[in-house]
Amino acid sequence: MLTEAELIAVLSSSTVSAQLDGPMRQAPTTVQYRVEPDGPTWWWSTRGEHPSTGIGEVADADIEVNGGAAIARALLDGTLDVSKAVLVGK
Repeated sequence: MLTEAELIAVLSSSTVSAQLDGPMRQAPTTVQYRVEPDGPTWWWSTRGEHPSTGIGEVADADIEVNGGAAIARALLDGTLDVSKAVLVGK
């Protein structure tokens, strides 16, 4: 299970910041993630002047992603690209 402390550490990492400030800036988007079955939720957004992340729900998500803890870790640490995950049904 992905703990809230792990989630906070990863969301504030330079790896996530670099991903959000790189190619993701091309299409301003807000994404809501849910770790199933009852894991944490978080979001990231490239809307506005600066990319941002947060824990919990966001009301105006453009995309909602649901998945298990292993997929969540891989998305957060950059070993799984979001677009590849969607294409292969993860």
